[in-house]
Formats: sequence, C-alpha cells, structure tokens
Amino acid sequence: MATLPTDKLFKVRNLIEQLVGRFKSVYEPDEVMVVDETMIPFRGRLKLRQYIPGKRQNYSVKIFKLCCSRRYTYNLQAYEGTTEKRVMSIGSTVVMDLCKDYLGQGRNIITDNFYTSLELSYKLLENKTHSLGTLRANRKGFPKEIVKQKLKPGEVIGRENADGIVVMKWSAMKTFQQDAKIEKMRRFINHDSLFWIITQKNLELIYQTNFPGIQHLSENLLGDTTK
Repeated sequence: MATLPTDKLFKVRNLIEQLVGRFKSVYEPDEVMVVDETMIPFRGRLKLRQYIPGKRQNYSVKIFKLCCSRRYTYNLQAYEGTTEKRVMSIGSTVVMDLCKDYLGQGRNIITDNFYTSLELSYKLLENKTHSLGTLRANRKGFPKEIVKQKLKPGEVIGRENADGIVVMKWSAMKTFQQDAKIEKMRRFINHDSLFWIITQKNLELIYQTNFPGIQHLSENLLGDTTK
C-alpha cells in the first residue's frame, strides 16, 4: 500500500522553491531584514488553513516571510503546524530557517514579539547576525525587575548580560530586546546603576522605518476571501 506524503505542500513544493530561488537572485538583500507573517484568506478545504477567532479574516493560511523595508520578499514558508523534529521554539525555528542563506554576514534581523526571545538572539549571535525586536514580558530569561519596574513618561530602564544582549523598557513604547553590538545605535552607560540606555530616537527609527513596509504588504494581501 502506498504511503501518503508527509509534506503538506508536496503538490506545490517545487513551485515554491523555484519562486523563492528567483526572489533571491534578482535583488541584493539589505543590511537590515525583517521577519513577519501574512495571513492569506481562504475558506476552502486545506489542511494548512487556520481558524483564528477575532481576526478580520478568521479562516486563513499563515505565510512566514523574510523581507526588507522596501516591501521585497526574499524568502517565505507556509505554516504547516507543529512538528516533532523541532528542537527550538516555533518562532526561533522560523527565523533561523528563513534567514539561513543570510547568516554570518553581519546583518541585523528585526522581529516582532511572536519570534523574539533570548534563545533566538543567542542563535543569531552564534551565526554573526544581530537582532532587534519587541519582547513579550513572559518570555523565559526576561529580567523580572524590568517587568515590575514602573516608569514615568520618557524614562528608560535596561539590562545587558555578559554576551551583549540588552533587554530594555521605556514608558513610551513596547519593550524591546536587541543585540547591543549594532554599531549604529548610540548608548549612554550609567555604571553605578547598571542601566544600559539605548537612545529611544535611534532604536525607534530602525524599528519603525523597517516594519511599515511589511505591514503595508500584509494589508494588500487581505482582499476578498478565496473560496
């Protein structure tokens, strides 16, 4: 008896690989790259389809993608569900898979809080790649004093470990975690309090100038539901 294919995308796998190969060949990657996801509306019969209550398009196929601020996609993959072979969190696994052809080149990877973690930052640093991203307060390794600290508007608090990973928080924005070795960011160090403060203007600039293009691309894909 013939066995069923384990690859849920086996019918279109070759097409996807050809498209991604073409994407990578016609445009030189930027120094700063962004990992994000797009939800493609779909109500037909498909194992990849997800039901996400509360979303505008609650029946969708999730596509992870590696992009730049110019809205160009270098790599993509569809979410196929959990797998027993995964040894890292799904967010870390997705980022490492999408970025594998661009590691070891000193690039900066921006992620949102679905992907960002200490685990991911370490894996990227091991591959000479820096990271910046919003961070959920319940992530493993997040300093509790950062979470509990109440800040007045404009105040900033942060911590850096021996490996150069900075976790910081300020009242005006979400919490960010970033690799402290991104040279373009100015740092002011208070050795007495051990607070590492990264200028909000520079930190916000890198994040905000790279994510809007990705969000615009996602919005363009949210058209009429496909049956």
